[in-house]
Amino acid sequence: MNEANEKVFGMYSEYYDLLYRDKNYKAEADYVLPLVDEYNPGAKKLADLGCGTGKHAVEFCRKGYSVTGIELSASMLRLAEENKKTSCPGIEDLKFVQGDISEFKTDEKYDAALALFHVMGYLTSNSELLSGIKNIGRHLNKGGILIFDFWYGPAVLTQRPEERKKILKGNGLTIKREAIPNILINENIVEVKYHIEAEADSGGEKLELDETHNMRYFFLPEIRLLLEQNGYKILKMEEWMTGKELSEDSWSGVCVAKFDQNNF
Repeated sequence: MNEANEKVFGMYSEYYDLLYRDKNYKAEADYVLPLVDEYNPGAKKLADLGCGTGKHAVEFCRKGYSVTGIELSASMLRLAEENKKTSCPGIEDLKFVQGDISEFKTDEKYDAALALFHVMGYLTSNSELLSGIKNIGRHLNKGGILIFDFWYGPAVLTQRPEERKKILKGNGLTIKREAIPNILINENIVEVKYHIEAEADSGGEKLELDETHNMRYFFLPEIRLLLEQNGYKILKMEEWMTGKELSEDSWSGVCVAKFDQNNF
């Protein structure tokens, strides 16, 4: 992830948890962890890639896993540490480290690497994506698996992303966000321009912020090529959270792949 994106996420972290307070992290963990158990029975050590403010990692840790959250944004990591203290104080099997998916290095290897909330989609260039896939493999134990969700190309192009407006209140703030998407059809990217206004309920100065998030969408042959050419065997691809077969109605998919060091 480049420096410009890190700057965006630094600002984004200030209102991230408020924007996604209705996101059901527990339900997502309850969907993902059985996939871990099914495809790598006995797995205990997880890497939560692009962990954001750590809410998935907290849920994984509550289920008895040893979790390392890896996140590029220092401001996101500060919030992750706060969430850890609030949600699971005293638990030693949860830690957070700063790093980019494409470049991070740890002394540990993991039974599973989880990249949720479309983290892989932020690796928008082929070079970033290939570096990330290879780097994840270097950090997996024998039989280790990679699970990631993604925007599914046929649905993106059929349904088309729409302009959206959102107003949120909480933590003494009122936040208004407008999202204007634009499909870069020849790059497999949705460019989403956000305009955010944040104001304290007690009055005072109003913050206005403009930012752009680029999100890559994927097609199944593309995923197969990327993974199979880099030492992975695909075990499952299905609609995110439902287990249904992917279709043009499936905005989000999930991929489960095993890294086979013997084939790499």
